[in-house]
Amino acid sequence: MMLHRLRLRWSLAVAAALPLGLAAGDALAQKAPPTPFTGIPTVPKTLPLFGHATVDGQVLAAATQGDAGQIDWIMAAGGNADEADQDGRTALMRAAMSNFAAVAQTLLQHEARIDLRDKLGDTALHWAAQTGSVAAMRVLLLACSM
Repeated sequence: MMLHRLRLRWSLAVAAALPLGLAAGDALAQKAPPTPFTGIPTVPKTLPLFGHATVDGQVLAAATQGDAGQIDWIMAAGGNADEADQDGRTALMRAAMSNFAAVAQTLLQHEARIDLRDKLGDTALHWAAQTGSVAAMRVLLLACSM
């Protein structure tokens, strides 16, 4: 008799702890027991190969350095001509600031958008005019007229 009462109390306690509409078997099926693998972070679907960096940020770096040939390689590897830094300045804006006309031309050939604005509201043409980058302004104005 005592064992029967304990079983009854236990089953009532379990039933009270369950959300409405769930049976005891459903609750056990929903919560998996802990395993040694619990807490391991998920791995991204694609990982770069060892020794090969991703192309993120490389277009900006090449535009800042004035390396138009490197931009062609990066774009062939899947680079983004419109990637921007934390201030919203794109590679085209950086090329315009430094008067790198060849870089600006290369970026425009890879369909960089000339109408993008940074956090200050300036475009690449604004930056070229503010810094006196005449060669970059010519390239950008020619692209605007097409």
